[in-house]
Amino acid sequence: VTDAEIIMTVKQVDPIKVNTTGELLVTAANQIYLESAASVVINQIASANNDVRLIVDGAISGKTGATHFVAKDLYVANTQGDIGSQLQSMVSTISGVLRQAGAGRDLYLTNMGSDLIVGSVEAGGSVTLTNNQNIFGNDANHFVKGNGVTLNSATSAIGSLTERLNVAITGTNPLSVTAGNAFINILNTPYLSLGAITVDQDFDVTTLGSVDIDDDLSATNVTFDVNGNVVATAPLALTGTGLLDVSASDIDLSLAVIDFGSSSLTAQSGNIDLAKVTINTSAFGLWSTGAINLLDDILVNGTDFVADGQSITMTSGTQLQTVGNATFTALDAISLETLNIGGDLDVTAQNLSDRTQGSVGFNASVDTQAMKVLSANGMTLSADINAVSIDLDAGTA
Repeated sequence: VTDAEIIMTVKQVDPIKVNTTGELLVTAANQIYLESAASVVINQIASANNDVRLIVDGAISGKTGATHFVAKDLYVANTQGDIGSQLQSMVSTISGVLRQAGAGRDLYLTNMGSDLIVGSVEAGGSVTLTNNQNIFGNDANHFVKGNGVTLNSATSAIGSLTERLNVAITGTNPLSVTAGNAFINILNTPYLSLGAITVDQDFDVTTLGSVDIDDDLSATNVTFDVNGNVVATAPLALTGTGLLDVSASDIDLSLAVIDFGSSSLTAQSGNIDLAKVTINTSAFGLWSTGAINLLDDILVNGTDFVADGQSITMTSGTQLQTVGNATFTALDAISLETLNIGGDLDVTAQNLSDRTQGSVGFNASVDTQAMKVLSANGMTLSADINAVSIDLDAGTA
């Protein structure tokens, strides 16, 4: 060596082992890499310019009122026990990425002061992530995974329409969301349970599995793009001033009370079952390859109503009320109750593949403008009809 001065930089590879029964307070200008063989209570671990890595064989808890992690990128994991608690979440200020967070049981993390950019977050129990700004994924491979997941970004965003947040639920606990907007892609979850959902603007979920709605859901616009079924499992409310858009194999919202600006429901390979629905500003459309069962009153205070299915049945004593037109189309039977239609009524029951099908029954009063009915295999009229014009075709029956 002939140079007058040699500068060597050695990157820490092995962690510093710590063992304390008190609070852990560590500060450094650069990287911090710590490991503990027992549970720890964090006062603060702060790197001014670099990453913080913490691995613990036990629970990780935080001092009340403290900011527990300050880092560029954060790596925190334990092999058993919780990280944080419901009463005292671990609090972080992360200028880069939450690269890795892994808990043996439940994980509670609250970030402050910047967007929370997520790499891989996983818990044997439930995951709760809270941020006062946006929560985004770091790249296409990011995920948040737990027996249940709670996401809270206050009035900020969770994911985006082009870069959704990836979430996987491994158990029976729900996904609960509070946000300004939430765009979520569900991974490897055959049955997603939705808990309380409170979103200011758009709540948008895609999944290859099924969705059980277990609690009230409120958002301006709601979109479900689901390969499996969408089911309301308990009496609950679905409310919004915009669009409720659901595409699924089968849609059973018979336990839900729906109140939206407009709605489009599509059952790709099953039935649609609905209870009370109020549509306030625009149209209401139902499309099903199976039966459409209307179990309670349908009020379309916006514009038009359209129902197209294998069969359509209104439960006795219910009514459909629209400001605009109403159109019913089915291959098999259509059974209707009280109809108060502000515009025209068009009813078609016809099955060109099976001439024995396609009948219409009017079981209660009808009040409309123009009324046009094609019933290929017979028609029953059991109550008064009040219309400006009437065109009835009862087929060959």
